[in-house]
Amino acid sequence: MNSLQELLGSDLLLCRKCKQIADKPVLLPCLDTLCTGCLESCAKDGDRRCCPACNHPLHQSTAEARSNWFLASLTSVKLCQEEGAKQVCDYCRYEERQVQAAGLCIDCSDFLCSACSAAHGKTKMTRHHNVMSFDDLATGQSDELIRQHQTFECPDHPNEKVSRYCATCDQLICRECREQGGERHAKHQVFSIDEFGSKTRDSLMGMIDNVRAKVPRLTEYGQFLDEYRLSVEQCRIQVASEIGEQADLLHKIVDECRDALLRQLNESVAKETDDVARKEEKLSDIKSSIISGCVFSDALVTHGRDEEILWLQSLLKDRLSQFIYLQVEGISGKLSAVFNPGISPERSLPILFGKLNLAHHPLMKEATGSATSQGMGAAAAASGGIFSPNVTSVRLSSGHQQAAGGSVAMATKSTAAVNGLGSGVGSMLPQGVRPLTEPAVLLSRAQLVLEFEAKSPLDTRDIWPTGLAISETTGDYFVLDRDNKCVKSFDRQGRYRMEFGCPGSGDGSLSSPYDLAILEERLILVTDYQHEAIKAYSMQGKYLTTYRGPFKHPRGIAAMRGRQFVVADCRMRQLTVHDGDSGNLVRTIRSEGLFTDPYYVAVTHDDVIVVTDWAAPNLKLFDFQGNLIGQAGSYGNGNDQVLQPYGVASDTSGQVMVADNSNHRIHLLGSDGRFVKFVVSKFDGLWHPMAIAVTPEGYLAVTEALGKVKVFKYM
Repeated sequence: MNSLQELLGSDLLLCRKCKQIADKPVLLPCLDTLCTGCLESCAKDGDRRCCPACNHPLHQSTAEARSNWFLASLTSVKLCQEEGAKQVCDYCRYEERQVQAAGLCIDCSDFLCSACSAAHGKTKMTRHHNVMSFDDLATGQSDELIRQHQTFECPDHPNEKVSRYCATCDQLICRECREQGGERHAKHQVFSIDEFGSKTRDSLMGMIDNVRAKVPRLTEYGQFLDEYRLSVEQCRIQVASEIGEQADLLHKIVDECRDALLRQLNESVAKETDDVARKEEKLSDIKSSIISGCVFSDALVTHGRDEEILWLQSLLKDRLSQFIYLQVEGISGKLSAVFNPGISPERSLPILFGKLNLAHHPLMKEATGSATSQGMGAAAAASGGIFSPNVTSVRLSSGHQQAAGGSVAMATKSTAAVNGLGSGVGSMLPQGVRPLTEPAVLLSRAQLVLEFEAKSPLDTRDIWPTGLAISETTGDYFVLDRDNKCVKSFDRQGRYRMEFGCPGSGDGSLSSPYDLAILEERLILVTDYQHEAIKAYSMQGKYLTTYRGPFKHPRGIAAMRGRQFVVADCRMRQLTVHDGDSGNLVRTIRSEGLFTDPYYVAVTHDDVIVVTDWAAPNLKLFDFQGNLIGQAGSYGNGNDQVLQPYGVASDTSGQVMVADNSNHRIHLLGSDGRFVKFVVSKFDGLWHPMAIAVTPEGYLAVTEALGKVKVFKYM
């Protein structure tokens, strides 16, 4: 407020419940003000009290509530302005006379009639007092003067004015408090009101500035919540539309199926009835001919002369012989029409129609929706001052579409469904969270920059390169050859350097290796499912140790931050996270029906764990703690489908790539989890891609079945 007069005309003086000038105002812990009577009526839920304005819980009883002296004083000033003319003279009232007051002595705070006002100005003690008429008071020019002369009575000693402040008790005290309760305040910190009030005023002003600085953030967060609410409603409308479309589609399919069956039935029955009608017509002709022939023959034999009989007997014998040996065209079988219903509709319809998955997914730390005083500013700063919603995930996965080779849909956030791997109702990141890296500029077509054979002089079998890892410091390629049971090393030009883990190399020999990962440029970790273990080697190929854990068939492996690594176990159908130094189990990510045959695993730059699974959905996404945040993929060879997903990798831009083995292509998903393009395909010479990795230069390296390694520049 700019002035005291504006403050007196504001709603600050009103009770937050009854909206009237507060009577005996009480200040609540939430800093809202109520009348004492309104406070007593605010009980809710038994003994629980809440502020009617902000619903802040009140734990005080009415007797313990602190009077709002500030608003009570302002209210008295306002009443002097507006209702002074209704007052009676305080001096005349002592004489039990009711005389209307004409003004107010600001120094005494007494209402005076005209006569008493004149007398008040004639005594030695009061002649210099400020006596103001009600007309002058109504102008508001004396408000500050009235405030300066206002005094406050001690709560414990009526008619005594407070004069000191006890900081220990947080209480204003009077002279009587110090004299009569000397021992109580003797050792307390007692200050003059002017001294401590000035310090407290400065302290409160600093706190007010700090609190006021939170208002823009709260406004921003309120806008975010409003946008989030609208987005959830839009999601509801969108998904409801998709459900309706799915219902219409199934209705159409059912109607088309019904029409086709009815058409088939009608055509078959019509053909059969036409054939029967033709036979009936022919039979009727034969019967009519027999009857007429018999009538003529009987008449001839009965009434004909011998000459007549002999003359016609050859014709009669021929025709009657035809009738005797007549073969009537019969039917080969009866037409049978039986309708065999499909699988029980109660069981099959939910599969055909689809499921609605509802889940909340955690926001990234940079975009958390927390509105705490400390966290809110940091969160806003980290996300560019924009709060991003943790949008309710809604995924509509149609069993009918999947069975027929339907679209791939992700389940992390609520957005409109779009065809493509990673499209649908969501993305890898929560809706509204901006990727931490700039969007990558992709080439219109990937360029092959290197190609070599992953073979060595020691090979005894065809090469089957199921694993690939690349050193960030040297750029060396480490290829795991499953069938030759070793790890092969090639320099960044593709020249053979060495191999290790070969059969016969002692404890370090590999039996059934599958995948490998480089941990912090110091360890090469290899999964060996026959040994049910992870074997660790130095970057030079020296065997170091074997990590044994809850493994039954460890397959994919990937490095994580914090010197940890994650393993996909296809037999246990779970992910396990391990300490890189000891191999000890850190946590287990159980499938709970999510995994069917997990193959490869990768970890993105923002700690999203990506797993490929041969059963749809082919791509599962987990946060760093192992919570499912998305899934994608359906079986097929369409533009938005996968046949045998193999390797998976993530580049520095947060993009995810998935090897589609039998479709001879690599799917590229953006940092928001949405399908971008096929970064490499059979049209680029790709054949049965297996393991994939990203080079230090940001190129895509791919191993092909039977041993080729190809490196593509794609952005």
